[in-house]
Amino acid sequence: MDGEFNIIRKNLAEFIIAAFAVWLIAAFLIYFDLKNTWPFFSITDANLIFVEALFVPAFASVAFGWFAYRRHRELLEQSKRASNQLGQEVIRRELAEGATQEADKRLASLAASIPGVVYQRQVTPEGDISYTYISEGARALFGVSPEEILADPTTLFDCHGPKYRSEFRERLMAASKELKMWDVEAQIVTRDGEEKWTHAIARPHLQPDGTVLWDGVILDATWIKKAELELCNAKEAAEAADRAKSHFLANMSHELRTPLNAIIGYSELLSEEAEEQGNMSAVEDLYRISAAGQHLLSLVDGILDLSKIEAGKMELSIDTFDPGQLVRDVQAMVQPLVDRNENRFVVECPDDIGEMTSDATKLRQVLYNLISNAAKFTEGGEIRLQVSCEATSNGSGTPSKIVFAVSDTGIGIEPEEVGAVFSAFRQVKPSDSGVQGGTGLGLTISRHYCTMMGGTISAESEPGKGTTITVRLPAVIVETSDIRTAEDQQPAMSSGANRH
Repeated sequence: MDGEFNIIRKNLAEFIIAAFAVWLIAAFLIYFDLKNTWPFFSITDANLIFVEALFVPAFASVAFGWFAYRRHRELLEQSKRASNQLGQEVIRRELAEGATQEADKRLASLAASIPGVVYQRQVTPEGDISYTYISEGARALFGVSPEEILADPTTLFDCHGPKYRSEFRERLMAASKELKMWDVEAQIVTRDGEEKWTHAIARPHLQPDGTVLWDGVILDATWIKKAELELCNAKEAAEAADRAKSHFLANMSHELRTPLNAIIGYSELLSEEAEEQGNMSAVEDLYRISAAGQHLLSLVDGILDLSKIEAGKMELSIDTFDPGQLVRDVQAMVQPLVDRNENRFVVECPDDIGEMTSDATKLRQVLYNLISNAAKFTEGGEIRLQVSCEATSNGSGTPSKIVFAVSDTGIGIEPEEVGAVFSAFRQVKPSDSGVQGGTGLGLTISRHYCTMMGGTISAESEPGKGTTITVRLPAVIVETSDIRTAEDQQPAMSSGANRH
């Protein structure tokens, strides 16, 4: 309509200008042609007035027509510019709408590829809860279409149990007020009656009007819950089996010790009688019986101790003692084992080592295990026990730890056997190495004892050059409740293995 009006107005202006221009020219021609012939056109005052009356409106009409024409041109130019701007604005809006639609398509595609539900929820200051967006994944997870949820959020909430629904609003309002992350697990029942677990994670964004927008995702956590349940059941089954094993080992150990003690005792009595009768062949056989019984008894004792440790029934007996005297007692105990393979035993212990407050019995057993282990795997070499102190970091000079290092020049251990260090029932060197192995429990029990006393045990070894086992124990055990179990503290090692 504006275009048609502009055309009419333009045509009208051009018609007026043309008509008055023609009329003006005609009037001039008539006047100059007839002014000398007609008295009417002679220059008189009356004629001048007539001419003025004739030509002034003519000039005014031409001027008005020209002004109207110029104004029309200006309006037409403005209309063109406005039309161009309007066209450009329309194009920009179309491009923006296209970009928005493309972004929506990408968002929907990304949301559909996520194994769960992507959503945006808003919570108003008045407590109204609604969803501004929810992905198609809601249909697969909850059995409810996104359109239903957008129209009525309760269709989503109804999939949860009564307890969750009763607490949901209060928890959401509190989280919206504090702007805390939403991290909630919930059990749901879909419309098809399928039970599932969900895990919702969302981040809040406070808007100027006080509304809180929650951008989040709801994941299907059913398989995680099933795995947790299976893991829990497996853990309980393993703990029950471990308790049954410890109970079985303890009972069997006690059942075996009684006949073994009888075998060892009677073999020693028979050996004494045979020696009095001069029957040396019988003495040798009876010695072998006694030695085999002693070996089996040590294995049973080790199993019994390990079962007590694993059952948590092993306790510390803390007392104050002289570690130097304890080392000398151990030296007297293990000297026959060291001499058996023609080894040399060297003890280095300062006279001013001070006192220890710990479990002397368990420390004695640890040192006995380490030295006897070294003696078995060393022939014609040297076994060394070095005792030293580690002072406190404040420079007071008071020892905080006592260090016991047992080293040998025996066969050592291969690097690939490092993982077997302190493992129960595991002997790094097999019997075909030419050396008789032990029970495989000596270093395992030693590790448990060291850990119970708040210390550490570590191993270093090099094949063909020997092994060094280092024990670091607190000089004073203050709080037994702070002592960790062997499972909480793994021994440090650079190379070594359980050879006993």
